[in-house]
Amino acid sequence: MPFVKMERHFAHSSDGCQIAYWTHGNGPHAMLLVPGLGTPPEAYHFLVQHFSPRFRCITWNLRGTFDSSPPPEGHLDIPFHVADLEAVVAAEALTQFVLGGWSLGVQIALEYALHHQDRIQALVLINGTFGHPMRFNDPLRKALLSVTPPVLRAIDKPLQRLIQGSFRLPWLWQQSLRFTGFVANNHDTFIDLAAIYTTQSFRTLLDIVEAADQHTIEPFLHQINIPALVTAGTHDWMTPPERAKRLAEQLPQATYIEIPGGTHYTPLEYPEPINAAVESLLRPLLSDEGL
Repeated sequence: MPFVKMERHFAHSSDGCQIAYWTHGNGPHAMLLVPGLGTPPEAYHFLVQHFSPRFRCITWNLRGTFDSSPPPEGHLDIPFHVADLEAVVAAEALTQFVLGGWSLGVQIALEYALHHQDRIQALVLINGTFGHPMRFNDPLRKALLSVTPPVLRAIDKPLQRLIQGSFRLPWLWQQSLRFTGFVANNHDTFIDLAAIYTTQSFRTLLDIVEAADQHTIEPFLHQINIPALVTAGTHDWMTPPERAKRLAEQLPQATYIEIPGGTHYTPLEYPEPINAAVESLLRPLLSDEGL
């Protein structure tokens, strides 16, 4: 599918890392969308398409992925991603904005929000958690996560070539997604996005998520007193609903919604209820401006 075409810019983070960020729209408001684990700007297609007439929508490439430069050794912890967010805010001269995040982006957004509540008009927290994203109690997930990272590191390049080659057979992807239920809806859109996502090194993505797994902001959630939307998909294996509920319960002004049948990819699978929920969250802001 044709994705919204966004304009590329660059900002420099506090440690000198060059961050590629992307913009679309020239509305009177700003919406800053923190990327998930190595997700390209196209991941936010439906949100950007819907809100760009009223918002300048901004997202970026996580350090070490796509057009953002590799960071100095060891600079992958959550505070460094927050510093990248701050660099984009400075480059765009933002004073107030809506802050959103999906998956790993929720963790980054919350850490930033704790320290800059005066800048944030609302939080949009999609299918994410407050910390320790790889820690699960159930035996199946624990077993998979103990085996998967070393295997992916060992076969990083061959696996990447194999997956990239498989996109020449889109029917195979379509049937696999339908059979496994890994993605619930809009399979063609997911396949187009996956073709972009899998150009990235799995080793780099593992380094990012393992660094994030050392971080949690849970003890401080009660201090983030900002109107917030927290979403979950009922079939999300990666960040299951119980985590999102726990997040929403601890944020003083949170509204929680579940997308029936949704997986980790609800913004692609079911954009209409996601957009409607964000509209409801932002109604006071938009009504003040007569929009």
